[in-house]
Amino acid sequence: MYCSKCGKKNEKESVFCIYCGKQMIEDEKIASIKESYSSSTNPLAIAGFVVGLMSSILNFFGITGIIAIILSSVALSQIKRDNSRGKGFAVAGLVTGATSVFMLLAVIIFITVISTLS
Repeated sequence: MYCSKCGKKNEKESVFCIYCGKQMIEDEKIASIKESYSSSTNPLAIAGFVVGLMSSILNFFGITGIIAIILSSVALSQIKRDNSRGKGFAVAGLVTGATSVFMLLAVIIFITVISTLS
């Protein structure tokens, strides 16, 4: 581990820098926080969003909507676990995917009701 004050290398478990005396524990905490935060957007969140948008145009009997829901759900789980970005994309993918599935169900119910009334 390197000291943030003097820049010299110390042992990994050092509490203080052996060269300048600066406390090293805070530097280690900052480094672990930087490592834990990912600056890239979760690719499954983007995929869920894109498939969700596609499902509103090309429904394929609800399959694309279901795929968007699955991708976005997995992305939300990964985003929470890894503290990464893309929550907005994942939520939008869930909403558009669910909307297309519910629209398909509404059409099926409407057709069923109309056919039973005839």
